[in-house]
Amino acid sequence: MDTTSTNKTAVIYPFLDKGGMYGYCNQDKQIVISQQYADGELFTKSGYAVVRDKEGLYGVIDLQNKEVLKCRFEKIELYEVGGFTVAKTVHSYTVYSRFWQWKFLPNFNVMSAGASLKPLWGTEVFRTKTTVLVLDTKQVLESRTVSKEGLYESTEEIKINKIGAKLIQIGDDLYFAKSDRLKRIVKRVVSTYDNGLRWVRKVNEDEVRVYNLKGKRIKSYEIIPQPIFPITYKGKEYKVRMNTEKSHLAAKPVICRDTTGNGRYYVNYEFDMYVPVHLKVITIKSERTIQDIWQHVLNIYPVPSKQFFIVEVAPVDSDNRHNEFYILTKHGVLKDCLDKPSDYSITSYYNEVIWPAKELLIDDKDIPEGFLLEKINAISSVKEPLYFVSIKKDQVNRIGIWNVECRQWVLSPRFYSLRLMRNIKYCVFQLEEQGLYGIIDVRTGLVVYEPVFVTVRDGADYLAEVELEREKEERKNEYNCFYVNLKNGEEFHPGKNILR
Repeated sequence: MDTTSTNKTAVIYPFLDKGGMYGYCNQDKQIVISQQYADGELFTKSGYAVVRDKEGLYGVIDLQNKEVLKCRFEKIELYEVGGFTVAKTVHSYTVYSRFWQWKFLPNFNVMSAGASLKPLWGTEVFRTKTTVLVLDTKQVLESRTVSKEGLYESTEEIKINKIGAKLIQIGDDLYFAKSDRLKRIVKRVVSTYDNGLRWVRKVNEDEVRVYNLKGKRIKSYEIIPQPIFPITYKGKEYKVRMNTEKSHLAAKPVICRDTTGNGRYYVNYEFDMYVPVHLKVITIKSERTIQDIWQHVLNIYPVPSKQFFIVEVAPVDSDNRHNEFYILTKHGVLKDCLDKPSDYSITSYYNEVIWPAKELLIDDKDIPEGFLLEKINAISSVKEPLYFVSIKKDQVNRIGIWNVECRQWVLSPRFYSLRLMRNIKYCVFQLEEQGLYGIIDVRTGLVVYEPVFVTVRDGADYLAEVELEREKEERKNEYNCFYVNLKNGEEFHPGKNILR
């Protein structure tokens, strides 16, 4: 095992030799870890990498090539929080049931001559153990073991969500990275709000509590079992009973009432804005009565940045598939939705914009001749007013990115598919169905890489892992994957051991 003295600030890359084995070398192409793994991933900033052995099992090594986790896992994921590295491992194994659980043929005597005392069937139990631990301290944060009837059944997932530099949510619990360990500060987390400064914990089916980043409880709320709350107008009280099953909105309401304050109602776990239960003014164009509106409410969606709620109401005509939308201000004014597009939108389950109307976001003159506007999707990870716009002509589909504020195309609709990368500044694109992938800069519209890749996978920061199309005459052990830094154009080709 060849190793060289390194430190956690070193940058080394995986490379592949002619024999198909992975090792690691530095930017000067000096071998730091010899070729001994069937696969090797990039090192994290804290100095750990996931590797795979010849049997196809995964483990973790450090920069000195020491086994932090032995290669015996089917899957390993690494997360960095504070100065620690968290690993999620998945390990499957088989156990055999005890003799009193054995299943035999009817009237079969286990003690008869020639009996081997071995069960005939039904003795194998497949189990999968998922563990989340801190590699630096060996602190186990969560562990789950489930039994399966078959090898290929899905396992119970432990969700991990890294939040900022020192916070990480593991399963339902929130942890804070201290100097010596990860400390659980809130358990059974269901939501966060106030820019991540407030955390909501579900105590039971009837109560939720709010905690700060120090894990101190600051509020309690009662959960209303049914999505019902009162509204009063001109001295008359109406009950709002939401039929959420017919709602187009992605977010479903959870009605909570403040039990420690003045009894205010909220429609979700983000307690940024309470529902005004006393209406003051109604300014709507339709002739629907207030009673008719409240009897057909489907959903209420808060928009805290604009200080109002979107009220989704079923149409008067049951044959009409388009729901109506109203605005309810925090001061109790109910009015029609804005006629002009604003810097936000209402989207469906699939992120398709259902309000404002598509025609208000883009004019017909801006759509290429012969094409029809098909749908508009919000780019949730990018500050609006940027949208994916899909157009169609006969059987030809095209997509581009439209800036509704500037009323112009950021990327003209000439692509078959567009996928925003994790760094939100680059898009992976296809020009034709079943075509190769390229990479384009969203800000400038310049093509960083022409469509020459079979796959493009997001990496950390501005790194992307790409794979070139394989020629028919190429040897099977020829490796065509390499890493690219989209920010500075640096490429590392492990198959050719070239850094340029």
